[in-house]
Amino acid sequence: MSVRMRQFVERQIATAFIESAIAAGHDISVHNGEEVVLWNSKDPEAIMGAMMTTDDDHLYVDARRDEHGRLNGLLGEVVLIYGNGGYDVIADYHTSLEPFMASADRLADYWDGSGAWVDPPADVDPRIRLARAAVAERLATDPEDERRDVVADPRRQ
Repeated sequence: MSVRMRQFVERQIATAFIESAIAAGHDISVHNGEEVVLWNSKDPEAIMGAMMTTDDDHLYVDARRDEHGRLNGLLGEVVLIYGNGGYDVIADYHTSLEPFMASADRLADYWDGSGAWVDPPADVDPRIRLARAAVAERLATDPEDERRDVVADPRRQ
């Protein structure tokens, strides 16, 4: 899988979790491995904008700070590690976050190199279907494009 395609898959899976947690009324903080760069946001675009600046991110769900600004309790944490297969971007998470993982898990199964090449599940964000169609259309016009096989069958990469 090309780097661009892997990053696309990582964003899809992370966004699926983020949108699910926010829809359930939770907020998310982003720790980039060095510091918390965004506290308690319910804005998916702001959250995604704060992510992917380092090799890994930690998403804190319902994080609370003490009087010194340090982390002091949370509902759970998701660890995202970038640069592997894309579909495996969610490396670990607290079991308390299991209810918000369904869409992300289905997308990971969808993009998993060992899985079947099928359409995304019906309850997955329709933007994913549109993005896949746009990529397929663009690649169809350039037969020399290295990413052509990703649309035909992601397992070939």
